[in-house]
Amino acid sequence: MNTHYALTPTPNTGVSHITDPLSTLPVPATGPYVCNQTNYSLQTNSTTPVDIYPGVYCGGIQVKKGTLNLTAGTYVLVGGGIYTQDSNANLTGTDVLIYNTYNSTTSPYNGAFTNNNISAGSTVQLKASNSGTWAGILFFDDRTAPAGTDTYGGNSSSYYQGTFYAKNEGLMLYGTSSVSAKYTIIVANTIELKGTASLGNDYSQLPNGFSPLQKLVMVE
Repeated sequence: MNTHYALTPTPNTGVSHITDPLSTLPVPATGPYVCNQTNYSLQTNSTTPVDIYPGVYCGGIQVKKGTLNLTAGTYVLVGGGIYTQDSNANLTGTDVLIYNTYNSTTSPYNGAFTNNNISAGSTVQLKASNSGTWAGILFFDDRTAPAGTDTYGGNSSSYYQGTFYAKNEGLMLYGTSSVSAKYTIIVANTIELKGTASLGNDYSQLPNGFSPLQKLVMVE
């Protein structure tokens, strides 16, 4: 049985739509890509977070066990996306941008586009930068990527502070994630919220206190 809930506040209807409210935002990186890491995977019994650094991650980033900390900067995932396995796989990062892209050529690296997949049991605490070109942007999917679905979960300690920008992708936010985030924005082809995931709207930390979306529109 489907259950329907009222939206609060009541949305405005009859608004003219646009296809992409962030169409003027430049892409963080373009190919050909030179890999700093290939098929990065963390699996450790240590309780101490493992730091990694901005760069090009060909084959994506996997967290199978342990806590991975993304130090500040831009992470370019060329094929593979970002993935956590379960409650033993955790992810943190402040002032980060994660650009999920792909490369259809064989030189220097061939990687098909893979959607991001974060487990509902993981502790995920991620914050976008408050300044610069991509202020407020946390995840940015390649605008030319084939259609698919990004899934972002998290337990009651988790939050995603920033914008999910996935023009061609479906996006599912589930579990109890984002409760502690100042703000969470979703720009996607389709959106599905499950569990007690919530979206804040406190933009006071961003330039001039404004959302990255500068006008209200309906996107379809």
